[in-house]
Amino acid sequence: MKNVLVLGGTGAMGMYLVPELLKSGYKVFVTSRQKRISDSSNLVYLCGNANDLDWLANQIKNQEFIACFDFLYNSVAEFKNKSSRLLALSKQYFFISSYRSYSLCSTNVLKENNPLKSTDYIKYPILKKDRYGYNKAEEENFLQSLNSKNWTIIRPTMTFSKDRFQFFFGDNFDVSRAVRGVKTALPESVIHNRTNITYGKDVAKMLVLLVNNNLALGEVFHTVGNDTMTWGEIADIYTEVFGLEYTVVSDEDYKLACPDWMTMIDRFLDRPFSNEKILRVTGLQEDELTNLKNGLKEAWSVSDLSKFIISQDLVAQPKFDILTNDKTNLMFINPKIREKYKLRRETEEISFFTKIDNQFRICIEANGWYIKDSQEGKTTLAIQNVKDGQWLSFKFIDPLKPFEKRYINLTVESDNDVVLKPFVHFNGQHIKLLDAIRLYANQKQTISIEINVSNLEFPYSHFSITSTDFMKSTNLTFHNTKK
Repeated sequence: MKNVLVLGGTGAMGMYLVPELLKSGYKVFVTSRQKRISDSSNLVYLCGNANDLDWLANQIKNQEFIACFDFLYNSVAEFKNKSSRLLALSKQYFFISSYRSYSLCSTNVLKENNPLKSTDYIKYPILKKDRYGYNKAEEENFLQSLNSKNWTIIRPTMTFSKDRFQFFFGDNFDVSRAVRGVKTALPESVIHNRTNITYGKDVAKMLVLLVNNNLALGEVFHTVGNDTMTWGEIADIYTEVFGLEYTVVSDEDYKLACPDWMTMIDRFLDRPFSNEKILRVTGLQEDELTNLKNGLKEAWSVSDLSKFIISQDLVAQPKFDILTNDKTNLMFINPKIREKYKLRRETEEISFFTKIDNQFRICIEANGWYIKDSQEGKTTLAIQNVKDGQWLSFKFIDPLKPFEKRYINLTVESDNDVVLKPFVHFNGQHIKLLDAIRLYANQKQTISIEINVSNLEFPYSHFSITSTDFMKSTNLTFHNTKK
């Protein structure tokens, strides 16, 4: 009997891969952080940290493996340091990469030879913001540069399984909102964009047929089903299976509700994936794969509903309550954070869509600031219990691009003598200080701030001022000022 080693094989793909390997006659060794009980003499659980290769070597000594599936995530440096030992674990090393490793390539159907983020980041600096996808691309490039070719690279698309369902925002977020009876949202630009969501059970079928397959050595494969659909079509299926309801919102509003949207940049693209190569090499037929609707129904029928009911999220969920104008019943919020959730939602409700001068939106990103009053042409901000060094941030509607010059024109009143210390930044990084501005109490002053963006790795996303010099009683009133 031939042995297969699975590193971290208890996730959306691993939970189906292990039974499929057993069914195909392999003896399977699975590493896990948690102690697990095997129900088969051919299934061996190794409890410990598989990233510790010395520990792993001790656990599997005197064993030979025909294949090793690596579901673990390492930094690029860690992967490079241990790559030779990983390749030596078995005759065929499966590196699990991601569909997120691709660059912003424009093509009708994405194939395995399209450029990766790591080769195009100079042309598209924003690609580095998705550290997971960028790192996977870097590790792929390093693996392919080695003399040894006993590897197979797998690029899964979005993959769902029992207890884990992908939609636009991410794992279980949107489906959990459906279970709680509230709407989720989709950005308007993606409704007609294509993508693929694949059942983990089908991924397992593909992977097993690549084991000990000479045509797979030194090659890259998508593990993707047959259903290429638009997000609108996918949403209709989720409505049928989960009762999901959604609101179409502007991309700008969606990104405000999702501060880490740049890590999801691939989901905003029209990105259908080809499965021609993996079907050809494995011999699988299209009718052997599960369509999206049936796969979702099957996985949902065996899922633990309790995992989708209570929310622990104090960041995105209250924003989506306001974004969709559909508030989550507080009974679905963990009692320990219920009051904080209610307060956060009230703050978001006031501040979320307030515009100033059509240049940026107020987004209260520091505790203490709140919007006291907002009317057409005038917005008054106040502070409560502000600590030294906190920021008041305004998110640009259109991020500043490299070499762009822009002016911020505001009329400001303060009830104290203060010094504004403005700066621009990219989500808290790449800070560029601007000239300090002195304001005198109860005097309306027009300020014009010139921002000249030089060559940057990222565009500026925010204009901010520190609260260092502000008294607790300070009110700042911003009046729209046209240049």
